[in-house]
Amino acid sequence: MKKKRAVLRATEGMSEREADRTQGTPRWTLNDWRKSTDDIFGYKGSEKTLSRTPGRRELVPFGIELITFMKDTRRDSEVLTAKTMASFVRDVYPDWLESYIQGKKDTATAYESLLRLLRRFAYQHGFVQHASVCV
Repeated sequence: MKKKRAVLRATEGMSEREADRTQGTPRWTLNDWRKSTDDIFGYKGSEKTLSRTPGRRELVPFGIELITFMKDTRRDSEVLTAKTMASFVRDVYPDWLESYIQGKKDTATAYESLLRLLRRFAYQHGFVQHASVCV
């Protein structure tokens, strides 16, 4: 929304072609923005919802590395469980694990909470539980 407003202010009084050259925004986009100028400048909602990706912030700061570990585990035909993920976190990210545990009531609660977090993380990233088929 901020970008739209800035571009509209900067291109006020210019032709479409001139505005396209100066701002680097396609003409059809500028034309659409100019048609909805009142809506763009009249928007009163939170700008955060428009400028960032939707959804909740990731609690796991090493998500990419964890996904790589999960894919490698599956690729090696090993069983991927929350416990194996927890052992990976314990071995590779002990500082993060320590800070995560500090906010919990006791170690048992912290461990269950970690397993729940890792299960949710796996599900959100497309790692669903596979059911074995017996014939």
